[in-house]
Order: sequence, then structure tokens, then C-alpha cells
Amino acid sequence: MNESRATGQVKAIGQSAESMAAYRVLSARVAIFSGVLAVGTGIYQIWRGQHGGVLLGNTFYWDWVKVLLAVAAFAVVLLWMKAKGDGKPFCSTGMRRVVLAFSPAMLAGAVVSYEMVSGYDEYELCVLSWVLFYGVALLAVGQVVPRPLRGPGWNFFITGLVITLVWRRYGAALAPQLGVGEAETAAAIMVVTFGLLHLVHGMRCFLRQEQ
Repeated sequence: MNESRATGQVKAIGQSAESMAAYRVLSARVAIFSGVLAVGTGIYQIWRGQHGGVLLGNTFYWDWVKVLLAVAAFAVVLLWMKAKGDGKPFCSTGMRRVVLAFSPAMLAGAVVSYEMVSGYDEYELCVLSWVLFYGVALLAVGQVVPRPLRGPGWNFFITGLVITLVWRRYGAALAPQLGVGEAETAAAIMVVTFGLLHLVHGMRCFLRQEQ
């Protein structure tokens, strides 16, 4: 009985390690894809603003929604391929738990931020709400999946809080300090957060996998 129990425990540990490694690879690929898109979109918006382009609040908002949809589609494809390879259903109990954990904060952020840019042209506050709500969403997901998403969740949440405090320190505006428009400043925040934080997380996951 003891030998059988020990064998079962070893097998469970092995399966847990394999699951952790698989989630780390998926997380890395999605993070790098997301980071590249965020950096590219942010740099384009900054360039556009610096060359006389007028970036309206609705345009700014929907540009980033398109990035979110592209990342979501990429993640769904990877998860579907993993489920197919493992011979498991895509819409599993675990998947439903992830969606239920991730959705509330993301939906709240979408509604609040849309009101900020469409009604008040608060570009900077819009992206700060995205960073904070996204961090909360990742932390919620981190409770139902292996650990790789908890670190990024705290990174986004803490970074969002720090930038918000700095934003408040300068009269609720960073644009005058940077010498650019509010839309370009908001795009720069997106490059630093959704761009660089995702890229750093993705590279760390790949380096851990190779060790």
C-alpha cells in the first residue's frame, strides 16, 4: 500500500510539473505576442501625434481594443491546440473558471475607461485604469491556474498604482511634464506597461523553461 501510494504521489507531482511547464510556455508566447503588439501600437500612436495626427478618444480606445482582440484570439488558438493535443475538451471546467475569474475586472475596466475617453478625453486616466484592472484580472486568474500569472498580476497592479500616484503628483497630468499631448503620454504608458512588462514576463518564462 505504501509503495502504491508513493508511486501515485510521484506521478501526481510529475503531472503537476508538466502542467506548470505547459502553462509557462503558453504564458510566455501570449505575453511576447501581446508585448510586441503593444509596443508597436504605442509607438505608432506617439509617432502619429508627433506628426500632426489628431488621435480622438474613440479612435485611441478602439485601437487598443483591436490589440486586445488580437491577443485574445492568439491565446484561444494556443489553448485550443493544447487541449486538442492533450485529448481534452476545449471548454473544460478549468477554462470556464478562468473566464469567470478574468471577465469581471476586464469588463469593469472596459466600461470605465470608455467613459473616460469618449466623454472626457482623459487618455492618461483611461490607460491607468486599464493597467490596474488588468492587474486585478490576472491576480484573480492566478487563483485558479498555476503560478505563472500571479507575478505579472502584481507587476501590473503595483506599476499602475505607482504611475497613478506620480500622475496625481503632477496635477493629474503627465503630458505637460513630458512635453507631448495626452494621447501620446497615454500611448507611452501602454508601451511601458502592456509592452515592456509583457515582454519581460515572456522572456523570463522562456529562460526558466530552458533551465
